[in-house]
Amino acid sequence: MSDKLIIFFLIFTLLSSCGVDEFDTSDIDIEIIEADTVIVNDIMTKARSNTSASGVQIECVTVLFPLRVIDDKNIIHFINSENEFHSLFTDSTFVIVDFVYPLEFADILGFNVVANNLWDLASYVAGCYPEDFTPSGNEYSAFVINGENSCFSLDYPLTVKTLQNKILNIPDEKTFIQKQVAEPLFFVFPLTLKDEFGNKTVVTDGDFLLFLLSTCNDIINPDTSFGSYSYFGCYKFDFPIQIGVSGVNLPVTVANSHDLGNILMQGRFNGFIFPFRLLDPFGQITSIESDEDILNLLLACGQKGDLWMLLFGTSTFEIPACYDIVFPVRATDNFGNNKNFTNLGQLTTAIQDSTFSGYFPEYPINIKRNANNETVSLLSIDDIYSELEKCD
Repeated sequence: MSDKLIIFFLIFTLLSSCGVDEFDTSDIDIEIIEADTVIVNDIMTKARSNTSASGVQIECVTVLFPLRVIDDKNIIHFINSENEFHSLFTDSTFVIVDFVYPLEFADILGFNVVANNLWDLASYVAGCYPEDFTPSGNEYSAFVINGENSCFSLDYPLTVKTLQNKILNIPDEKTFIQKQVAEPLFFVFPLTLKDEFGNKTVVTDGDFLLFLLSTCNDIINPDTSFGSYSYFGCYKFDFPIQIGVSGVNLPVTVANSHDLGNILMQGRFNGFIFPFRLLDPFGQITSIESDEDILNLLLACGQKGDLWMLLFGTSTFEIPACYDIVFPVRATDNFGNNKNFTNLGQLTTAIQDSTFSGYFPEYPINIKRNANNETVSLLSIDDIYSELEKCD
């Protein structure tokens, strides 16, 4: 009997003592999901190949050391390091089959979660937002979407496919979780999302799915507030900041723009924790104490305009400069007059004009990135924001 079959057998013959749990598969329609007749604890398979100095990584979560596991003889082992974890798994006198619960783990977003049993852990892992969440036609990593991680939930039955392009028809969330932790799956579009009121929306591709998830964010004026994950309007975040995250009871400390971006992309942003600090274009700190302060700042940002944001990445505001503007740059002022800027000094001096915020530039604008001397064409204010994001 192979090692794999031994593990399959042991998991389903172990007693439920010592806080160990396994999946209940009694109501799965095997014909629908075309699954194996035995559902194994695939969580441990993922854990075995992804250890680090801090703990055991399983998708988007890390089970931190010290931790406890149980073997096929119902003996509990205490693990304090990566070496101890590997030693246990390479010991041929027993087989590690599960963690011991309750189990505390750290989410990649920066907060701790407690799983009371294997199902809690598997459910959370199945809902892990893909790290590389870039839509590409119908090749879109599948994950559980429900009230725990979104303001939407998947409508079942659901169609997914495997890496081998095998189509699976998933009748319910429980089945989806069991299949998702077992192997990588991809959404097959169209699919349907339901909101909290039961209203259904048909999702035709990955881009639309990404957009819908982002609408769950609880932010003021979401169309303009986050031009990039480093900026709030035309102000820059002074990290770390604290925010509310849906599905988490305590405030979450966000260390950088990357982590904030992950939360916003998932649609789990649930408001700022006041006070927090922003940096104005001159590097001066502004303390934000209320929603009213936020609204006032956004109104002020709307008056600054594209050229203000373009200057943020130059030596006017950042030393060393992130990029150099390739002149000339042409713009039209509030009165329809054409403006032609041939160097950075001229453009910086124009800030003193009280109507500078109304200058609308003529796109494309070319810049040269100082990191690699690459010349890039900017086609809109969105491109300027994206370039500023790369500067961090």
